Parts: sequence; structure tokens; C-alpha cells
Amino acid sequence: MIRVLVWNEFRHEKSDERVARVYPDGIHKTIAEFLSKEEDIEVRTACLDDENCGITKEILDETDVIIWWGHIAHKEVPDEVFSSGMLGIGAAVLPQNGTVYAPVSGNVISVSDARHAYSIVSEDGVELMVHIGIDTVTLGGRGFVPMVAEGDAVRAGDALARVDLNILKDEKLPLHIVVLITNPESVSDFSMRTGKGLGGKSELAVYQTTDQKKE
Repeated sequence: MIRVLVWNEFRHEKSDERVARVYPDGIHKTIAEFLSKEEDIEVRTACLDDENCGITKEILDETDVIIWWGHIAHKEVPDEVFSSGMLGIGAAVLPQNGTVYAPVSGNVISVSDARHAYSIVSEDGVELMVHIGIDTVTLGGRGFVPMVAEGDAVRAGDALARVDLNILKDEKLPLHIVVLITNPESVSDFSMRTGKGLGGKSELAVYQTTDQKKE
């Protein structure tokens, strides 16, 4: 028996009437219904609104395959500092593995002492923070392995860090990787991509700088 978990942010179906008509119960339910027709597949579903976002160590231990669907707006992250936009605008992902990638090409301007947060200034002057997990500063660096140092040049898709997600799960810390633009005045347009993504390859968001807007 193959045990499958189908996870979906279940946001697009609620916010877009056209999508809701096609997937009224969410695309995760549609995928699960299709897979459950196979006798050797056991399917369960989960979404962002479920407790612990539908993902716990116990669930993962009972799962052979995960089908993942969705990026998350930063306002959906379960932490007031991020969701309020206090630190900037951005987006978040729920990772399937422990490798964290640079969202843009530029230079690393800081690595936190707890190794959970990385700041980058892009080639066009936009400053971003990549924050791994929520309240992970409390781990004091446990479970985090930086792949870059302050001053390093990075290309979009380069590995920034590796994190042991099992440690975060054991400590009951949300896994969200939050990417924020911390100087939002430098950006005139920002739109987030939704749907399934491939770490280091997929586009998370697009923006236009204020200077580009003026040209």
C-alpha cells in the first residue's frame, strides 16, 4: 500500500471564482479522489487551515509520497510580526526538504547568529530577508547549516542553508520559509506566484523597482 498525502494551500480556490467553479472543494480533494480509485493507494488530504497546517511528524511518518500545491502570501504566516507586514512585503513557502535557496542574485549582507535568517541585497538594490521557520531563533542555531557567509555573492537558486526540518517539527515550530522585501519603498509593483513550486527553480514572486517604474 502506498500512503499519499495531498497538501494544498486552498487559497486560490476560495479567492478566484473561476477556479472555485472547477475545484469547489479544492484541487487537493480532486487529486485525492482520482488517486483513491487505485486499490494500492491510501490517500489523505491536508491544507493550510488545518491544525499545524495539516502536517505533523506523525503524519509524515505515515506518508510515503507528498503531493504539494501552493505558495503562501506572507499575511497567512502564523506570526504577527510577519503577517502584519511590519518587516516588509513578501511571500512564504512550506518546504518539503531542508535546502533553502536564494530568491535573487546579489550579495549576502548578513547571516543571523542563530543561522535562521539571511539578508541579501539584489543586483537592482532590493533588500530581502529569508527567514527559515517561525520562532526558530529560539533554537540558537541548532539544526541549521549555513551554505553562505556575509559578503558572498549568490545567484538566484543557490543554496543559502540547510535545515533539519525534523527538529522544527519536534519543537512544534511552524516550517514556513518567509521571504520579505525589507525596503518596500524600492518596489513599485509586487505580485506573488501561487501553486506548486520547485525549490531553487520556480518563481516565487515578481516585482518592479521604483527606478524601473520611472524609466
